[in-house]
Amino acid sequence: MITIINFEPDNFSPAAKQLLQQKAGYAEVTWDDFEQSTFVQQASVIIVRFKKYLDAATLAAFPNLSVIVSATTGTDHIDVAYCNTHNIKILCLKPYQDFLKTIPSTAEHCFALMLSLLRNIPAAAASVKAGNWQRQLFWGYQLKNKKLGIVGMGRTGTLMAKYAAAFDMQVCYYDPYVTAETYDKTNSLAELIEGCDIISLHVHLTEDTVNLINNSLAASFSYNKYLLNTSRGRIVDEEFVCSLVKQQKLAGIATDVLATEMDDITQSPLYKAMQEGYNVLITPHIGGATYDALHSCEEFICTKLVELI
Repeated sequence: MITIINFEPDNFSPAAKQLLQQKAGYAEVTWDDFEQSTFVQQASVIIVRFKKYLDAATLAAFPNLSVIVSATTGTDHIDVAYCNTHNIKILCLKPYQDFLKTIPSTAEHCFALMLSLLRNIPAAAASVKAGNWQRQLFWGYQLKNKKLGIVGMGRTGTLMAKYAAAFDMQVCYYDPYVTAETYDKTNSLAELIEGCDIISLHVHLTEDTVNLINNSLAASFSYNKYLLNTSRGRIVDEEFVCSLVKQQKLAGIATDVLATEMDDITQSPLYKAMQEGYNVLITPHIGGATYDALHSCEEFICTKLVELI
């Protein structure tokens, strides 16, 4: 019988669990003690989220592994090269774009980050919690008439544009692979940054997008612009954008992802800048982490797994 191990079962969809239990051997094991588990030798399928980077050494502990299931759009938490050379299939959500269009959680979170950043909501709430009532310290900016520049007009970028229009924002975008006639398209990333108040990143992590936001764009930034990232941490050169904030060439950054999140967040320049009191807002990769969205994604991907096995 096929053995499936779920390494991150907390709050996992009960319906998805039931489906797997009906079709195969199913076990739940924590990463802390997986090496001692007898199921490791038997497992042909493992289910993961983002808690651990699946490097070659970890994957080598599973002699019969044939499928990795991750209800995510990205796979940068998995050693894809190892999987390719060892005939291990990665089952994720990226190919299922029609289904993904039903999941707005990341776009909603990005919009919340934008509001939080421009209205100083986290700092204001923390001040009140500390017993203060200092309204004059937390003035912000409204979104109406601000120009939102979207990098990547895919599923999440399109939703951001839709939400922004509802707030009477102007929207333009940069995406060499997409033409969205409803919004203004720029010819270059530099042009987008120069012409917008807020830049929001919505691209997949590839060789071409690593450090997409880098020092070559320095002249395009100015003190009254904001940067949002709910894609992947490595899309941004964190040293560069932190230098912009510290030099008052960028008003603030809100990110749901860090380049070092699978290793040590304290080594991230953005984390350090936040600790030093600069206008950096970080959330722990929770853009897609809503109960309804995660359960829907888990049920969908487990249905695909059952079809596969």
